[in-house]
Amino acid sequence: MATNKETRAEMAKERRRELQKLSNKLKSDNAILMLEDPTLTVNDLLVQFYKQRFNAKELKTYEQWKNFGFQVKRGEVSFMVWGTPRTIKFENKQDPTAEPEEKDDFFPVCHLFDSSQVAPIQTKQNNK
Repeated sequence: MATNKETRAEMAKERRRELQKLSNKLKSDNAILMLEDPTLTVNDLLVQFYKQRFNAKELKTYEQWKNFGFQVKRGEVSFMVWGTPRTIKFENKQDPTAEPEEKDDFFPVCHLFDSSQVAPIQTKQNNK
């Protein structure tokens, strides 16, 4: 039987695959636009898609909303974009004394929330 951690990991993998499919479709559909404007990124296309499809207005990360004094509402599902690429290092298991090997850049998933998915943080002063 799968544990809660394994289930979450599988769900994360599935959502990542969905993001890859959506990214590839948006790149394909907007190839000419991307050639005309080399500064346009896949994340720009994703944000534009979310704004059109889901009527999203203002997308920020969980931490950004928190810094602005807002809390993401319980149960809200994020909009996904690609995070800042990271270079991953792997230990050589056959030779533990060898330098770690670097792998190609890994793009983590970044989760964004819309202004409709947040509420002001209730502080003790606000509750009085």
